[in-house]
Amino acid sequence: MRADSVAAPDLLRQLIKTDADPRVRQRAQAVLLVEQGHSLASVGRLLEMAPHRIRIGQRRYAAEGRAGLEDRSRRGRPPALDEADRASVQEALEQGPQEYGLPMTLWTLRDLQALLLRERRIMVSVCTLHRVVHALG
Repeated sequence: MRADSVAAPDLLRQLIKTDADPRVRQRAQAVLLVEQGHSLASVGRLLEMAPHRIRIGQRRYAAEGRAGLEDRSRRGRPPALDEADRASVQEALEQGPQEYGLPMTLWTLRDLQALLLRERRIMVSVCTLHRVVHALG
C-alpha cells in the first residue's frame, strides 16, 4: 500500500469527478467503492466490470497511483506491410503504373495488390492496401 493511502479516498473522488479519461474515472470509482467496503462482485455488477479487473485496478492504483488506472498498451497484430513495403507502395503511387510496364495511367487497388505480389512477394487484402494508401495521403 502507498504511504499516502490516508489521502487515497480524496484523490479517488477527485479522479472520479475531474479526470479527462472516462476509463480512469470508472476504475477510480470501482477502487473507491471496494475500499469503502463493497464486495468485488457487487461493484462489478454496478459498474459492469469483471471483479478480477477491479482487483487488478486496486493493485495498480496502490502501486502507481493514477498511472495505475490508465490503459496499458496492447500489442495487437503486427502490420501487414512494414516500412519498406509502405515505401514501395508510395514509390509506385508517385511513379505511376507505366513505370512498371503496365498499360494504364492510374492505379487501382487491385493493380497495386498485384504489383506487391509481383515485386515484393507480399499478398495483402484490398482493404489493407486501401488503409495504407489512405494513410499515405
